[in-house]
Amino acid sequence: RYRLGTCAYRLASSILATRDLTQLMAPYMEDLVARTRESVFLAILDREARLVTYADRIDSPQAVRYSAPVGAMRPLYCSAAGLVLLAFQEEAWRERYLKSVTIKALTTDTVTNKAAIRANLAKIRQEGVSISIGEAVAEVAGIAAPIFEPDGSVSAALLIGAPADRFRKELPKLRSIILDVARTASGVAGTD
Repeated sequence: RYRLGTCAYRLASSILATRDLTQLMAPYMEDLVARTRESVFLAILDREARLVTYADRIDSPQAVRYSAPVGAMRPLYCSAAGLVLLAFQEEAWRERYLKSVTIKALTTDTVTNKAAIRANLAKIRQEGVSISIGEAVAEVAGIAAPIFEPDGSVSAALLIGAPADRFRKELPKLRSIILDVARTASGVAGTD
């Protein structure tokens, strides 16, 4: 005889929780796409795998755009969503991660120096957004902001992804918009 173990139940619970979050965040993602005309993702921290996973996405209506499938995973140390999620974890977890992770350059622009990553994480906590230009995927840029739970914890983020050239031109506008929408979305995160 075979039985499902506790890991299977934890996985099912995690999937259901993510589905609830995707439903809650859908209007905010739609607002971001309408205001920026860029691709938008809901990114979730996978603490066990120590990666960020795209739980939902809405592609840009523009012909030239960034797109990645739902379920795609990125490292925490170089992707915009990964960095913002890492920045807002408790210090002990963040330090364990940084001490144990093997950092590999995914592009020529990937930051691999742990001291530089730590400095960037402090800046992200101060500014409330993470920006990655060509660090995880060449010629692609992203800006991410955390979604805060009522207890102040962060396990999800909103991400705007775009071709790097267009992103650079629109960065001030994208920063303002994502901060505005993420603050509003944080007010509904964790509610029933």
